[in-house]
This record gives sequence, structure tokens and C-alpha cells, in this order.
Amino acid sequence: MEISMEHSLPMQIHLSETLEEVGDIIRRTGKRPAAFLNDIGILNSSLIAAHSIHLVDEEIDLLFMKGVRLVHTPESNMKLASGVARMSDIINRGIRPGIGTDGCASNNNLDLLKEMDCAAKLGKVFTNNPVNMSAATVLKMATSWGAEVMGLKNKIGTIEMGKKADIIVVDADQPHMTPLYNPVSTVVYSANGGDVKDTIVNGKILMKDRRFLTLDQKTILERVWAISEGIKSSMSG
Repeated sequence: MEISMEHSLPMQIHLSETLEEVGDIIRRTGKRPAAFLNDIGILNSSLIAAHSIHLVDEEIDLLFMKGVRLVHTPESNMKLASGVARMSDIINRGIRPGIGTDGCASNNNLDLLKEMDCAAKLGKVFTNNPVNMSAATVLKMATSWGAEVMGLKNKIGTIEMGKKADIIVVDADQPHMTPLYNPVSTVVYSANGGDVKDTIVNGKILMKDRRFLTLDQKTILERVWAISEGIKSSMSG
């Protein structure tokens, strides 16, 4: 935390990801995780708290007051059976969370577009409210709110003058995206990572018509296969 504060850099932790984690902290400290972190000076506007599933109202209030940034990782939470975060309550309190995929071990495809679809539907089914977690809200979580979580809201997250040109072009001329009545709804509920045809980072084109311009995909895939064979050999040995 000292390094984070000294260099004005964010610090990331996992918060209340599992009931076991919450129970352990309560047994050891007599306090819920957010309250304990506050007591030791961890809760502040530089903190990024991933997962944040098992929160009670008082903890959500505390995180809001301290300016803590949250990241929702629905597919990882489902795969590990960790639980379902109270995203609508968190957003209604005034917190603007981002959305993430977590890592390969708990999310095999790392597809942020599919993550949006999952986040929107989870928010509906667990509140019994079909208009909860709207497509527009989830899209903001993946773009402008996500940039804010990373401390980069003045640089990325929206397309406007003065910001870096970080842009993806989605090919909507696909059967699963036709007909297209509402672009936001279609991107959130129908699109996937394979529909991205162009990627631009800070004005530099990195992928054009689904072809990498700065990477050798064949070499990368071969390297990954070699690494996986090594892992399998070490496990069998």
C-alpha cells in the first residue's frame, strides 16, 4: 500500500470472493472483510477490489464512502461457484464498477464481450427483474466505468477529443447479429470476441480484418502448445 500511495498507483486485491474467505476473516478478526481492511488503512480511492461478492449493506456503504473501485467478474464467479455479486445494489449506491474476466484458470475464453452478456443476464435472474442491469449499464462497465476503475478516465474509455484512440470495430454483418435494432443491446447480448475485426490502440492499428499486424499468431500458438505439452509431462511424471 505504501508503494501504491507513494507513486499514485492503484492496488488490486480480491475482496469477499467466497463465503469461506469471509468466514475465516470474521473468525480471525471479529469483523467482516471490508471493515477489517478499513481498520488497517487499506480502503481508499487507490484500491481496486475484484469479485466483491459477499458484501452486506454496511460494507457497500463503506466501500462507497472510501471511494474503493470494484470489478465484477461474473463468469469466473460462476465457474468457481463463488456466488453472485450484488451489482445492482452496488451501482444503486453510487459505485461505478468495471467488468473483467479474471484469469485463464477460472475463465477459459477471456472474452469481455461474452462477459458483458453474462453480467447482464445474471443481474436479471438473481433479482427476478428483466430490466435490471441494462445493456447500456453493462457496456459502460466495460468501457467508461472500466477506464475510471483503472484511473484512466481522462485517457481512454470513450471516443472523444483529447483521449487516446483505443477502438475496436465489431463486424455486425453476422447471422447472430441480424437484424440489428439496437446496437448497444446487440453488442452486449449477441456479439463475441470473434466478431471484432479491427483493433486500434492509441491510434495504432494492431489488427485489421482479423489479421494481426504486429504479432505472428502461428508462432504464438506453437509456443503455447509446447508449453502445454511440458505441463502435461510434468503432471504425468
